[in-house]
Amino acid sequence: MNRRALVLVLICGAFAATGVALPMVLGQDPAHAGTIEALHAVGGLGFVGALLALVALAGGSAPAGEAVAATPAPRTLDQDVLGFAAETQSLESRIEAAAEASKRHGRTIGVIHYDIAAYRQIAQAEGAAEAERLVEAAVSAMRPRLRNTDRVERLGKGRIAVVIVLLPDKTALESIRARLDKAVLALRPGADMPLDVGLSIYPLGGYAGEDLLASARLDSEAERDARLRQAARERRAAAHAQTPRAISP
Repeated sequence: MNRRALVLVLICGAFAATGVALPMVLGQDPAHAGTIEALHAVGGLGFVGALLALVALAGGSAPAGEAVAATPAPRTLDQDVLGFAAETQSLESRIEAAAEASKRHGRTIGVIHYDIAAYRQIAQAEGAAEAERLVEAAVSAMRPRLRNTDRVERLGKGRIAVVIVLLPDKTALESIRARLDKAVLALRPGADMPLDVGLSIYPLGGYAGEDLLASARLDSEAERDARLRQAARERRAAAHAQTPRAISP
């Protein structure tokens, strides 16, 4: 609230009240005619001043949410809530803390779930140790492309969770996903290394940390299913193209 405008409203309101009340007390006595006329003028000026101050007060105040949105958000959080106590607190609880911290800056958080399908292929063809090295290399390739208070964590065999803080919207999350995809695919240029990736953003993907992670994983599974269906269609089309056609007599 604009305090100066509020004080001005009170002062002008007092003048306006004076210009109305005192003439009533003095009555119609001709001896006070000059005084009454001056008081009427003061009251009129006070009324106009109070009206203008009210207009300024209404225009100068804004809802708290708008004031937060207008303030530029920092690039990083004041504390690394995603990395802090990573050994003792679950990723789900740290995601919830990061969401609250981002909300205080008028921003949100997002989760990117990676399922590196090549992990299973490499484990079968080259051994589990080589598959593990690939995932660790993917994590290492992602970290320099994120900010200090973002987080990359392994979830399981071939699966990685990336948590991004201080996001303005999902478009920004999609842009980060594209940048990370490029970094991971560069680890094996030219190789067939499909990435099944899912996105989730607070609060559309859920309010709880486990809900955000589950939503991102479901999104990556949907991408995997779509990729497998497309591969099956391509195989059928290729088989059909190689099938000899009967020659009509």
